[in-house]
Amino acid sequence: MKLWSALEKLVKSDNSTIIIKRISFFYEDRAMTKSILESLRKARNINVHSGISPLNVEMKNYHLCEYLERLLRFFIDNPFNNNQLSHMLDFISSATEIRTIDDQINKLIMVKKFISED
Repeated sequence: MKLWSALEKLVKSDNSTIIIKRISFFYEDRAMTKSILESLRKARNINVHSGISPLNVEMKNYHLCEYLERLLRFFIDNPFNNNQLSHMLDFISSATEIRTIDDQINKLIMVKKFISED
């Protein structure tokens, strides 16, 4: 429970969808990462709401620690020298699908062209 709470604090959200999206950002196999995180969230919820300790709790804690370590390294290393946490959170909340990114770039290019024609 406390490890999941630490993830919530690091990514500044208690919304599991946002937490999972922000953590998955760092991994190549995002679908697998999302599945693991959803499973960990379910185990946490069962523990909290039913008082039942999840099976393989050590393995679950190990996975949570991996995710925490990745987030901590990113925030501590601050690879883009952001001076505001909100910028870092926006970055890890970005789309990760290449087609979506390309569509966003193309849209911004059109907007830039449109507003420059004054």
